[in-house]
Amino acid sequence: MSFQDLPEDWEYEWLLDPTITADVVDLFARESDRRANTLLLLLTDRCGRLVQPVAISDMRWGCSEEERERAFDWLRHFSTGAEEDEAIEGAVIAFCHRQPRIRNSDLRWAETAQRRLDAMFIELLGCYVAHSAGVRRIDLDEENVA
Repeated sequence: MSFQDLPEDWEYEWLLDPTITADVVDLFARESDRRANTLLLLLTDRCGRLVQPVAISDMRWGCSEEERERAFDWLRHFSTGAEEDEAIEGAVIAFCHRQPRIRNSDLRWAETAQRRLDAMFIELLGCYVAHSAGVRRIDLDEENVA
């Protein structure tokens, strides 16, 4: 599937359905983002609806745990401690790169994201890899690496 398969009213949908969420990631992860090693965060409200997409390019996927943690620390300013109408309560994360597979570094980033978001009381609604051939969901409970 791709962003062309999204229902007309997708922006009112919760980002809980992995198929719809993968299509939304496909919509926001531009081809240039996939070439630029971009960390894509789709921030949601308490209902799981998209509030704000954030794209950070030129990521170093092979960095240390400490560097991965810092990539998420800015979110604490928008978690449940923020004003209620500004609070981010969920996030979908995508690692955009050229390789059409889930790599070990993607799994390390997903695990770090899970820990950091849990500490900020932000629900991780899903992790994905967006590459030139499409979008794949990372399931931290299964073997993902191709």
